[in-house]
Amino acid sequence: MFIKEQFIGRSSIIKLINKRLCDLSEGYRQNIALLGNELTGKTWIIRYILDSFSGHNILPLYFDLSQHLSQPQPYIFTHRFLTTVLFSYLKSMGRLLPKENLARLIEEAHPFIPLTTAKIKEITANLKKDKIDIAAFREMLSVPEILYQETKLNIVIVFDEFQNLESFKIRNVFEELGKKIMMQKHTMYVFSSSYPSRAKKIIHDELSLLFGSFEILTVNSFNNKTSHALIKNRLKNKNIPDDIARFLINFTGGHPFYLDKITQHLYQNLVLFNSETLTPFIFIYSLEELLFNKWGTLHMRFQNYLSLLHARQKSEIFTLLLLIAQGKNRIKDLSNSLHKTHQDINQKLSRLIEANLLTRCGSFYSINDRLFGFWLNFVYAEKLSNLSQNYEDQVIAFRKKIEQSFLDFIEISKQDISQRLQELFTCFSNDAIKIERNITTLARFKEIKPLIIGGKYITDGFLCACDDHDWIVGLKRGDITEESVREFMEKSKEFQKKDNAAKRIIIGLEETELNARLLAKQTKILTWDKYNINFILDLYGKPRIIT
Repeated sequence: MFIKEQFIGRSSIIKLINKRLCDLSEGYRQNIALLGNELTGKTWIIRYILDSFSGHNILPLYFDLSQHLSQPQPYIFTHRFLTTVLFSYLKSMGRLLPKENLARLIEEAHPFIPLTTAKIKEITANLKKDKIDIAAFREMLSVPEILYQETKLNIVIVFDEFQNLESFKIRNVFEELGKKIMMQKHTMYVFSSSYPSRAKKIIHDELSLLFGSFEILTVNSFNNKTSHALIKNRLKNKNIPDDIARFLINFTGGHPFYLDKITQHLYQNLVLFNSETLTPFIFIYSLEELLFNKWGTLHMRFQNYLSLLHARQKSEIFTLLLLIAQGKNRIKDLSNSLHKTHQDINQKLSRLIEANLLTRCGSFYSINDRLFGFWLNFVYAEKLSNLSQNYEDQVIAFRKKIEQSFLDFIEISKQDISQRLQELFTCFSNDAIKIERNITTLARFKEIKPLIIGGKYITDGFLCACDDHDWIVGLKRGDITEESVREFMEKSKEFQKKDNAAKRIIIGLEETELNARLLAKQTKILTWDKYNINFILDLYGKPRIIT
């Protein structure tokens, strides 16, 4: 049973999908693709909405394709598809059967939807158990439209991990699916995928005729505010010091699955130790149990992940991943460490990107699963490098590493944000990064000095000098608004040399309003909000700014 009370966040995505469901009831169909890395909550969002949606005249059909399909599973999936159609229809009428037997479902539904049941009988009679051909796939996808004609129920078909339809080995499977989607005006499709790059390629290339009718919604990790809310919810009546909460958000990257698992374990240990407040000892001890202990939930998850990785990839591929986890995340760093050419390294990195383990960010490579990257560095690499085979020695080394990381985080968090940003800019070395759709070269600066901008909205910032052109940076404490962009546009002229076209950037500690983004683009001012700046801090191995 879906537990609504445990659901945290995603209000904007839920609101939008609910609107699309209401629109479907009124005759307007908009397909949706929910894309995000593994365990960020896509399935929870879908189930929450379908479970709570109060609109009438809609029949949801949910299909889990999360397991990679192979023969003879395509036959099993087709059988399951047809069974789900009938079971969901009968359930909507209040007619529940003790078993989802297809023959019994056909018998029960036939008096109400004879055309639909006749089509299902025809499909099952012709279905080959060893495979599913293109004709059977087309016939299967025609069933929802026949059901609509008979019942006038709008259909919502959810394909969870839709990219796995490729495993059916049907030629042009997405092209065939696309044709049906175009014709079925009363059927709304919701796709989800934990492989965003592959999913976008399918939607853009193989479903190109439908590109305009698919709305892509990205499911990222939680922002700071939602992460704090989840931590408070899971710890119930227990207290957590702000330093520990912010470190936990930085450590997990706000990933909902990891925050959920860690905070639940923290609560259990607080009860075990009869403590009302989470102490550093209980916190580090809990991380040890989850991440370091061989029976820890997260340790077993990552260890199994490594076993699969070793089975599929060569050892050199894994070595690259381990180096990136340790901060050698630029092609030049990897090339120097392995004594390999850039071309050879790039080929191996491409395989990790295809496996959705890495993302290329200009000159950098980033591990998609932040906590997995920390585990590689804090646990796996530590065990490899620790000369002592004594478990207690290894545990002590792990505790010290976590404790030192925690203390460093607290110390850095005490610094003024302007100082932290200036120190970040000193790390730039003509590296290219991609922020949203823009490629920016982070120049190597000769000098960085503070600026008093003196505006109403932007009071301070800093000036970065380099051979090419200076950077004028304004710091906005809060959202970047249209007014702050206009002000910075005028104030920055005072610091701009006549013979040097300066690059102008506003760094906001919250979000960027749409009108501000549009105005900044027109006036060639870059806007980096808290998500962008934390992304850059990640690339350079710096703690995030958690407010």
